[in-house]
Amino acid sequence: MGKLWNRARNSNKVFAPLVFRLALRLEQITWSEVAESASEVVFVSRAAQRLFKLDAVCTNFDTWLEAESAGAELVRDDLGHVTGCAAHPASLPEPKSFAKADRIAHSVEVIRRLSEESNSALPLASLAFGSTLMARLYGNEETSRLLVALRNGESSEDLNSKLEYVRDVTIEIATGYLEAGATGLLLLHEENEPDLPELRSFAALFNLASYYDVPAVVMCRKNVDDAGLGLLQQVAGDFYVSPAFQSKNITALPSGPSPETVESSGWLGISRWEYDTDSEPAIIHKLRESSFRA
Repeated sequence: MGKLWNRARNSNKVFAPLVFRLALRLEQITWSEVAESASEVVFVSRAAQRLFKLDAVCTNFDTWLEAESAGAELVRDDLGHVTGCAAHPASLPEPKSFAKADRIAHSVEVIRRLSEESNSALPLASLAFGSTLMARLYGNEETSRLLVALRNGESSEDLNSKLEYVRDVTIEIATGYLEAGATGLLLLHEENEPDLPELRSFAALFNLASYYDVPAVVMCRKNVDDAGLGLLQQVAGDFYVSPAFQSKNITALPSGPSPETVESSGWLGISRWEYDTDSEPAIIHKLRESSFRA
């Protein structure tokens, strides 16, 4: 798995809890500041690396980034959490246009800078994935309709074109991140769709990650059922995590403000989701010392 796997071989495991917003709070920097400056993002990433002794860092953990780049009007708090969506994108641009959007180009530049620093934590990139990206671009009601059709084995020009569009958007953005030097992709699935019916439609994304020799980790915020777990095993292979499950290569770290059991002993240690911003740094320090001693 390229640089990420080489780091794991050198230190036994890769320690990569998702702590960017927590680091924002600790450094007393607001989302508006980092949204406008790649230098600020790099500064916060370095601070997080030093504080938590990170091997890898994700700097854009945001399931609304793509929709915002397409024109969605969002309301965010000081740490970047979306508290409201005033309007979904009025019209959707061509997939290739996403990589040129300011917010995504900003993320690409951050990844490029971190990847060029020999002493930096390895950069991980995140993307809204599957039905999450569909919901952000098309709205919840339309996405639900499409997923019902998919579950029923229906095929229509409308369904196929929308799935193809979301897949192509994902691949265009992922390619930009990978070419900039991302050492892993975090595919963020936030919707309550436990059977993951759309997952097979994104096989090309996993092929892309394989071509660049990086892991593509499917991160499900909600529980998955037996059907969803089966698809994760078939499509995502050795890299997935959900509230109750993780693949063999993943050590699932707690993402809440209090200690939880660390599960599995895979070489990639990552939290099940982004850490709560009210988490105590000492919890993460203890995880590093007890389970991920370099």
